Amino acid sequence: MPRLVSSNPALSLPPALSGITPLYLRHQEIRSRTGGPLATEVLIDFDRMTVAHGDHWIRPDILQAYCGDVLSSVGYLSSMLDQVLRPDIVLPAGKVFINLERSSVTQRACLKLVISAAEHLRERGCELVVELTEREMQCRGLEYLKGLQALKQAGVALAVDDYDFLAGDERQVELSAGCYDIVKVLCPVDHAQWEELRWFCRDQAQAAARGVVIECVEHSWEYNNAKTLPHVFGLQGYHFSRPVHWPEARANLH
Repeated sequence: MPRLVSSNPALSLPPALSGITPLYLRHQEIRSRTGGPLATEVLIDFDRMTVAHGDHWIRPDILQAYCGDVLSSVGYLSSMLDQVLRPDIVLPAGKVFINLERSSVTQRACLKLVISAAEHLRERGCELVVELTEREMQCRGLEYLKGLQALKQAGVALAVDDYDFLAGDERQVELSAGCYDIVKVLCPVDHAQWEELRWFCRDQAQAAARGVVIECVEHSWEYNNAKTLPHVFGLQGYHFSRPVHWPEARANLH
């Protein structure tokens, strides 16, 4: 399958990080409440990457919080989608989640890439879900909302990542306005938090038929608790599977 776009490294990478290595990816299943396969999430494999910073090579898992310019670049997105759309990759039926930085939604080139990828995946019987990260909360306002609207109008499902249903979340206004189709939350750690999540899931289902995915489900008792929540859309975590290296997952940013 041809590349969706020819990325320009000079435009897509900040000078300080221009020596980034090939983009390694991994993927992890999202399961239903009954344990069946439901979706897959494609992630950057930070553990296998290094970043050039001046004369030194630094692991980007250390710099991850400071790599927004790379993660929101057209070059990164193009490289990742090239891997997802490879014709030799057999994608599971259902949904394919990819992570996107909030600032990417304000870039026309990124929007075109995502919409084109969604069309290709639809032809293969898959639905693309764009998962907006919790980073870059300074990126909000009209341009961000316009980007979300453009994706939704193109039939791209949107998810909000790491939503804090306990202490409140800055994205609550966006959620209430119907910007997102799926909410991803971290697995509760005690009975009180599970009860809070039960009410949250019910409210999301009743208010907007919005699905909730519980992340970091690592133990049997957590899975057993999750199964009792009738309004949960999906479950993700080491209890089901560990992230798997994407086959020959090398996508050059240059």
